[in-house]
Amino acid sequence: MWWIIGGIVVLLIAFIAFSIHPSSLYKFVLDTKSFVYMPAIAEKGLKTDLLPIDITGYTGDNSVGAWFNSKATSHYLEVDGLRLHAYELKHKEDVRDYIVLCHGYGFGAEMMRNFALKLYDLGYNILLPEARAHGKSEGRYIGMGWIERYDVIKWIEYLIDDNNPSNIGLFGVSMGASTALNVTGEKIPDVVKACVADCGYTSVSSEFEEQLKQLFKLPKEPFLTMASKINEEYLGFEFDEADTVAQVQKSSTPTLFIHGDMDKFVPFEMLDILYDNANCEKEKLVVHGAIHGMSSDVEPELYWNKVSDFYRKHFTR
Repeated sequence: MWWIIGGIVVLLIAFIAFSIHPSSLYKFVLDTKSFVYMPAIAEKGLKTDLLPIDITGYTGDNSVGAWFNSKATSHYLEVDGLRLHAYELKHKEDVRDYIVLCHGYGFGAEMMRNFALKLYDLGYNILLPEARAHGKSEGRYIGMGWIERYDVIKWIEYLIDDNNPSNIGLFGVSMGASTALNVTGEKIPDVVKACVADCGYTSVSSEFEEQLKQLFKLPKEPFLTMASKINEEYLGFEFDEADTVAQVQKSSTPTLFIHGDMDKFVPFEMLDILYDNANCEKEKLVVHGAIHGMSSDVEPELYWNKVSDFYRKHFTR
């Protein structure tokens, strides 16, 4: 019953916020210091037809948490006057391949502990940046993977300077997937050899428009335009600019696109839009029966074998 009450509370607060002024949409979704910030209210427990309730595929069990806490070390970068944080999980010194693992909306890097363990067990060092306004990273407003693409590039440069890796792979889920894809559209070091993007969205505008329609039964206007103008004031870009399709059109980084065919939160149809527009070497994996972000839970053997094969194919030895 707790999740039903939690869901009702979230929706009631959202309704009140929208009734007061459309700009409350921005606070609800992107202002992490706002009292109506959605993840803080939902406490990771909102259950609907769109959002998953079981997050153990992300966090792992207590043993995964203990492993992560014993292995992870913290690192910090200063970007745009913000102190950004990342966890590093290293193998022995002779392992020189890294995966930069990008987490999703509303949750810090520890939310990706199980993904980190799976990638670590495949033989890779892991760097888990915490996006601005998440976890131990400073900041107030979430850029939905657009402004964060530059932060990830800074972390890549940090890895190169500090570790001289042989290969770097990108990996992201949901907002983290779009973050990773946005990175590939920029000029990045040649040591970045591959990208795995699990259930990324085509653009910030498209994703927000979808959620206005599905979650709140609200039209695009005036809510999205007003929120976009607020975002331009705070983070320097309007939502239409945050176009992941345009980024993959510029990409030369081999990319594996993954999506569950029952995903409604980031609609499954976005997979083919991204895949068809990508100008890089590319593959895709459709996981049947998987809702948003749950592909690795539904078909774990298929999922991780595909990821492993993809990185091995593109990493140099």
